Formats: sequence, structure tokens, C-alpha cells
Amino acid sequence: MVVALAMMIVVLAAGTAHAGTRANTTLTDAASADSVAVGDQVTFVLGETNNESFAISPQVKDFLPPGVEFVSATPSQGQCSFVPGGPNGSGSVECDLGTLPPGATAFIDVVVVPTQPGTIINDANDLINQASASVEVHPA
Repeated sequence: MVVALAMMIVVLAAGTAHAGTRANTTLTDAASADSVAVGDQVTFVLGETNNESFAISPQVKDFLPPGVEFVSATPSQGQCSFVPGGPNGSGSVECDLGTLPPGATAFIDVVVVPTQPGTIINDANDLINQASASVEVHPA
């Protein structure tokens, strides 16, 4: 009985350790243009790459910069949802990318419209990585 209980604890501990392990991924964020005018659309392209030797199910969150209006978020796989508000007031995009095979990359196109001049910085993250891209916004 004691041996069986000890074996069960070892199995549960191993499962917990694996479940808590963060996958080795790469996250990128690139803007469709270096500069735009107020009212012109800009697309931030996020890329999540699986660097593991096994499939993963990554999640990416994109914090939209202040001074933009959300237009759309289109993932190459999985699904995204827009969450209004937040600390910056422009909201965020949360994506569940489904199953990503070893070596594969999923992309997310996040389209926004700047509402004021200045520099906008788009920040995205997954469980371990952060990526950002900036765009200069000029008056219309």
C-alpha cells in the first residue's frame, strides 16, 4: 500500500512538473509601415514560432497602444477576441492559436487606426516572450 501511494505521488508530481513547463517559443511583432497619417490603417503582424520538438497550444495577448481604434484581428489558425478597455484604453487582443506543430509559426494580423499624431508602440506577449513594434503617426 505504501509503495503504491509513493508511486502515485511520483506520477502526479511528474505530471504537474510537465504541465507547468513553459514551451520554448519565439514571438515577433512587425508593423506594416514605419509611418502613417492619423486615420490610416496600420497592421501589426505577430508571429508565434514553436521551437519545441512537440506540439504546443500557445496563447498570445496583444496590448493595443493608446490612441488607436481596433479594426480587426485575423489569426492564421485558432481564434482571437477583442477585449475593450484596459489600462491603456484601447483594449487588447487575446488569441488562442490551437495546436502548433514543432517548428511551425502562426501569424496574427491586428489592424488598428491611429486617432492622434505621435508614436504608437504595440506590445504583445505569450507566457515567456514579449515583442513590440512602433509606428510614427503624422497629422492627416
